[in-house]
Amino acid sequence: MNTRASKYGFVAATLAALLAGCGGGGADSTLPAGDSTASTESSAGANTGGGAPSSPTPAPAPGPVPAPAPAPGPAPAPAPAPSNDLTAGADDPTYAQDSEARKAFSVLNYFRSMMGVGALTQNAALDGVAFAHNGFVVAAGGPDGSASQQQDARTRAAAAGFPVSGTGSYDTRAITDSFAGHYCVKALFSSVYDIEWLSSGMRSVGMAMPDAPGVCAVTTGIADVAGVQLPAAGNIAAYPYPGKVETLRTYEGFIDEPGLAKPLGHPVFVSVASKEASPFTTSGASALGAGDVTLMAFSMSTGGTPVAAKVLAHASVSFGAVADAQAGKLALPTSFALVPTAPLQPLTTYDVTFRAIVKGRELVKSWSFTTR
Repeated sequence: MNTRASKYGFVAATLAALLAGCGGGGADSTLPAGDSTASTESSAGANTGGGAPSSPTPAPAPGPVPAPAPAPGPAPAPAPAPSNDLTAGADDPTYAQDSEARKAFSVLNYFRSMMGVGALTQNAALDGVAFAHNGFVVAAGGPDGSASQQQDARTRAAAAGFPVSGTGSYDTRAITDSFAGHYCVKALFSSVYDIEWLSSGMRSVGMAMPDAPGVCAVTTGIADVAGVQLPAAGNIAAYPYPGKVETLRTYEGFIDEPGLAKPLGHPVFVSVASKEASPFTTSGASALGAGDVTLMAFSMSTGGTPVAAKVLAHASVSFGAVADAQAGKLALPTSFALVPTAPLQPLTTYDVTFRAIVKGRELVKSWSFTTR
C-alpha cells in the first residue's frame, strides 16, 4: 500500500465533504428560497401609473452567514527515500540454540560479511515460506531446480504477507545433500544461481534446516527493491572471498549451461553491485543497462597453471578478451561467475584475477583461496 497516496486521498475526501456542505455554485445561499436581487429590481421598475407610488417591499433580513470552511492542514511530508546503506549486523535470531537453522544463519551472514555485502535479518514470514517450500519439494521427490518449484515459493511468500515488490525481489532455493542442514548454505554458495541471490542486496531471510540430512530451504527477500543494501562505489564482492580456506572442491546445486556438465569445480562468483552500479533501480540511481559493464578479464590459476573454466554473465554485459564467456546466463547485470570444468584439487591454493569497466570506472581485483 502506498502510504503517502492514501494520506492524500483522505485529505481530498474530507475537503470535498466540507465543500458539499457549504452549497457550491448557483444562487447566493444567503437569500431565501424564491428570492433574488433580479426579482427585486423588476418590481421597482413596474411603477409607471398615476397615484401614489406603492411602497417598496422591504428586503428580508439576511440569514446567518455560514462559517468559512476550515483551512486545510499542511500536506503530509513525503515518505523518506529508502536507504541503500548496508545492514551492519544481524539481530539475534529466534532459532533454537545449537539448531541447524541458527548455524546456517550464522554461516550465511559470516560469508556475506566477508564479501562486504551487509547482513540479513530473520523474517518470520519467510521462515514459514521456507518450511512450506521444503515440504512441497520433499513431496515432489526432491529439488530439481525447475521454475515451477521456484514459482511455488514466490506464491507462498506473497500469500504469507511478505510485501513482495516485484520480480527478482526475493528468491528461494532448495538442495538435497548428505550433510547436516547448515551445510546447505555452503552448498548454495557453490551454485552460481543461488549465490547470486544469497549475496545480493536483499535484507530479510527465512530458513528451514533439517537436523538430519535431507532437503533444506533458504528464502531471501526485500520489501522494497528501491532500498536494496549496496556497498560503496567501486566495490568488488567475491566468493570464495580472499583468504578463504576449507573451500568446497566441487559444484553443488544445479547447472544447465552448454558445455558444462557435472562434475564441475567450485565456481568463483563476483558482484560489482554498488551505490553507483545497482542491479535494481534504487532511491539514488537507475539500474545498470546495456553498455554500462564490460568484462575485461576473469581467470583462475594454481601454481601459474591456468584452470580451464567457462565465464557466465548477464545479457547486457560486453566482453573484452575473455575466453569461453557466455552472456545471458545470470539474472543480474552486476554478476559474474567462473565455473571450472573439473573439480578443484584438495588442499590447493588458487589465484584469481578479475577486471571490469563499470560505468567508466575500472575495477580490478586479485586474490587467493584454498580448498579443503
